[in-house]
Amino acid sequence: MNQDQLERLRDDLLDLADPSTGPSDPAALVNDRVRQLRRRRTEGSLAGVAVVTAGVILASQTLTGTPQSEPPAAGFPTPARTIVMDPKTGKILSENPPRQEQANLPRFPLPQPWLNQMYTKLPGANAFRPHGYYVQTETKLNGRPWGMVSYQAGMTTSEAGCLEVIPQAVFDAAACFDRPEPHARVDWRAQTATSGTKPELTELNNSLVYGVTHYGARSVKITLANGTTYQAPATGTPASRSQRFFALVVPAKAPAVKKVEAFDAQGRLAPELLGD
Repeated sequence: MNQDQLERLRDDLLDLADPSTGPSDPAALVNDRVRQLRRRRTEGSLAGVAVVTAGVILASQTLTGTPQSEPPAAGFPTPARTIVMDPKTGKILSENPPRQEQANLPRFPLPQPWLNQMYTKLPGANAFRPHGYYVQTETKLNGRPWGMVSYQAGMTTSEAGCLEVIPQAVFDAAACFDRPEPHARVDWRAQTATSGTKPELTELNNSLVYGVTHYGARSVKITLANGTTYQAPATGTPASRSQRFFALVVPAKAPAVKKVEAFDAQGRLAPELLGD
């Protein structure tokens, strides 16, 4: 190292050691150091907040990147269900949205006549599984209401079809019927209407004729003992793939009903099976 280099090094060292470059009070040095540390800590915290905030925004965008109106290809969002149950019996009082047993419904409605109106009055609707469907919507006889509901003896539409009067007042009819043969036979029952209360009931001169026939039928003809005939639609409902249902009130007591016949879409008579 030559002389010039040594002098420059000495001057640099003297500049560093010059007391005029810093405060004479040691406390001032401490205070300056504290301020520097606080400033750096604050800047670091703000930077951390910025990083965290950016992370939250990024995560939010990732989670909500697919709009709710465009569900994943795997399926649609399942809507929230509200189920109200009776705490004493455990029976379901109401469901929103109503349960749909898709596996138990026909893939398409049977040809007309067809009625897919579900019976929903509670608590009575809970008795029908998977659901009850009207064959005859509620009407009145002698001032008292009645309607006819179709349902299944089991849980699938391939099992025996059943019919039940709702509400049970002027009639209290209820029966289940075996699956009909392919030649569209008819299976039926008849019940005389009554008024009053049990055990003091008065028979009326009206009867409910109800039953099932093969899905290939379209109508039934009811014949009384005096030869008078009445026609009723053989109605398909979601309660059965293989059966149609009918229910009609005729102006006669039950013993006067002698015969019920089924007709196909072309009006041809199908072989019959007499009921009771």
